[in-house]
Amino acid sequence: MFFEKYLAPYMTVTSEFRYSEIKNRLKYKRLNGSIETSWTPLYDGAKVYIDGSMFFVATSNLSPRGYLTIAIDINGFSNPNVIGKDFFAFNIIFDNKNNMFAPKITPYGANNTSDMPFGTWKRENTKTGSYACSKSGRGQFCAALIMIDEWEIKKDYPW
Repeated sequence: MFFEKYLAPYMTVTSEFRYSEIKNRLKYKRLNGSIETSWTPLYDGAKVYIDGSMFFVATSNLSPRGYLTIAIDINGFSNPNVIGKDFFAFNIIFDNKNNMFAPKITPYGANNTSDMPFGTWKRENTKTGSYACSKSGRGQFCAALIMIDEWEIKKDYPW
């Protein structure tokens, strides 16, 4: 599995769960203040690895589009538990035969990934639509915005 091969050697995992075992302890909000109830990285079968942060890895079959969703809550169970503030999602990209090629991790919503893909990465695309990294959005595109901004949190970031 991707996590064990590429990430676990660089982490000190102290606990491991299925999301279904801890989901009642976690309530995530969206940037617009509503409660997140349906986001795919958090379905019951996801594996959760804890090392101070929480790392979510989908364990179901790969999507037909050739990606696997992963997510991180940078401060674990601690608040604020808001998508785009301390919770960010990414996709592992596979070729069309579901084989990883030079493992590629991209932020959620980036070119050829999940829900409402951007196509060509443009900053303005991260700030529009229901998954936008904006005060009126859900926050799923915030990892893409941070990457586009060269890992800087700019003044217009929606805190």
